[in-house]
Amino acid sequence: MGSITSAQSVYEPISYSVYKFLERLEGKSIIQYNSNLLPLTRIEISDLLQKADSNQTELTQLEKEELQFYEAEFGYELNKNEAAKETTLFSKDNYNRFRIFSYQDKAFSLSIDPILGWDQYWVKDIPNFHRRNGLRAYGYIRDNFGFSLQWYDNLEEGDKFDFSKAFTPERGVNWRDNIDYSMLNAAFNYDWSWGRISLQKEYLEWGSGQNGKLILSDKAPSFPMIKLDINPVDWFSFSYFNGWLQSGIVDSNSIRKTLVEGRINKYDIPRFIVSHMFTFRPLKNLSISLGESVIYSDKIEPIYLIPFMFFRLADYYLSSDANSGDNVQLFADIFYVNDFLNTKFYSTIFIDEFSIDAILESKDGPSAVGYTFGFKSIDPIIPNSSFNLEYTRINPFVYMNSNDAQLYSSHGYELGHWIGSNSDQVFVQYTQGILRSLYITLWGEYTRKGQEELPEEQYLLPYPDFLYGDRLTQKRFGFKINYEPIHLLNVNLGYTYSEILDEAQNRFPDLNLGSSNRLSLSVIYGLR
Repeated sequence: MGSITSAQSVYEPISYSVYKFLERLEGKSIIQYNSNLLPLTRIEISDLLQKADSNQTELTQLEKEELQFYEAEFGYELNKNEAAKETTLFSKDNYNRFRIFSYQDKAFSLSIDPILGWDQYWVKDIPNFHRRNGLRAYGYIRDNFGFSLQWYDNLEEGDKFDFSKAFTPERGVNWRDNIDYSMLNAAFNYDWSWGRISLQKEYLEWGSGQNGKLILSDKAPSFPMIKLDINPVDWFSFSYFNGWLQSGIVDSNSIRKTLVEGRINKYDIPRFIVSHMFTFRPLKNLSISLGESVIYSDKIEPIYLIPFMFFRLADYYLSSDANSGDNVQLFADIFYVNDFLNTKFYSTIFIDEFSIDAILESKDGPSAVGYTFGFKSIDPIIPNSSFNLEYTRINPFVYMNSNDAQLYSSHGYELGHWIGSNSDQVFVQYTQGILRSLYITLWGEYTRKGQEELPEEQYLLPYPDFLYGDRLTQKRFGFKINYEPIHLLNVNLGYTYSEILDEAQNRFPDLNLGSSNRLSLSVIYGLR
């Protein structure tokens, strides 16, 4: 179930390929875990791999080879109680995994891998370049502590690279100048037998969906947080965090002169997010999650530091009137894996504003709601394949707020689904495994988006129609070939054809408007 079975943990980044493998095993009911709450820890992943190893008769030959490959990656965690003292330098460790450097004994372990990446891509036949370099380090201390650090610098150059990274599932960037930026994540965790508390700056994904998450996605840059996870029994788990976001709004009270003539000092208005999710498993293959979040600003509110607090009522407690409240959201996620069909059915609903009174009285009222429905089928016809179809709709004013210091965003990127409000999308994807860690994926999406809403329109009734205003239509399809010949060395080839029509002026960068072709080739080592 993804339970906390050992009092040590290091989070495995959500972009690592092992999660795709776990999705396959989940779709075949070989393992069960909270796949709508990522990332998992390396200990949790190793427990799931161990469960798969005990059910090898249900695996295809390719899946057995994949399992062996990942068992080498997580060898220390799989054998944590019997780990012998070992130092590895540019060689294979005891589990047949090549490592640049690692040290382990029963009390302490440390692994270090460099991050090196080269990405060449062509947009409308114009070449662009992306270089990465950095490192990842992680390890364990005694019986209760885990730590991790992943950092890499980026350089992007070319006449057609997407500076804004808007309206795309590609991760947003905190630019310091026109071409250079850094990615940094870190965590320090303390565990006990049924729980974990962490200080971390990591990407989170909450909710179900293959092409975007309604609740929390990795679109916005990662942010620091205090996080709590507990799993006291197999059928119940709980997750909570309180995080520090970036508002991008200058606090006028902070502006002051410095000792250098003409230079001023200033700070942004603080923006915070607090969220929790309760997950229940009434049946082995059925997961039901309920949760809420609050975006608040200016200062830390102690009441939001109580993990089990009902945040909506806490907001009422803090508010003197309707103009002084915080930005509260409710959400739910459910998924069910059908054994016979080897298919996972899933749905997420995200409620930013909703009037029960209006429904009961059959009146127009706020309806800022988003939802996703989809399914993913494993080996539908051909072995070692998967087929995925999903639909997402996000009504007007979802992720919005009249108080710009309390928007559901950070660094200018929404925390949820990348298509944003007043939009919908159909997404389809087929993946075929060829060899161990060699996959070919065919995919397509059709996205519609209405105009950018005005904040004052939230208070006018009736609400505007879905997709009202200037319309953007985006059609994209393509293929990806991913190959991981050795651990952490990824070779990727991709092609995307896009056709974007926008009735609005200057909504997004015009570099991809109209018809466009993109061909990319990348070789990356060490990046998870």
